[in-house]
Amino acid sequence: MKFRAKLHNSSTINKFTKIIIGISKMAKSGVLRLTADKLFLILGDKSFGGGVSLWIELDPIRFFDDYIMDGLSPLANEIYIEIMFEELVRALKPAQAAQLLRLRLIKKHNSPCLSIDTEVISSAMTERQFTCDIPIHLLAHKHW
Repeated sequence: MKFRAKLHNSSTINKFTKIIIGISKMAKSGVLRLTADKLFLILGDKSFGGGVSLWIELDPIRFFDDYIMDGLSPLANEIYIEIMFEELVRALKPAQAAQLLRLRLIKKHNSPCLSIDTEVISSAMTERQFTCDIPIHLLAHKHW
């Protein structure tokens, strides 16, 4: 499995960050579903016995300058990631003033992580890079 996405436009980075912040106020965790042509943010409602309480569909062409996703196989070309939105918001904090935002699926110490790299240009015109690796849980194909 492989996932990589890149945003270069600061207004698009702000929109993406605001969407994640808004979702984090509604739920602690959710599912990030990645397909070749869509990115989904799904919140399940466990208090009412399951079901979906929020479903957001993002078109990668409108948000990302670069979007590469390879799923499990050509037949199951999707990735389901269970993620804590609070951690994602914390990792996106520097992105509010970023010129570049990069999301990648990586393996760190044999555990899957969503790596978030942000490049910020400071008031002194120096470039700074922030990297945050968020531990995630990849959902097995049988749980889709």
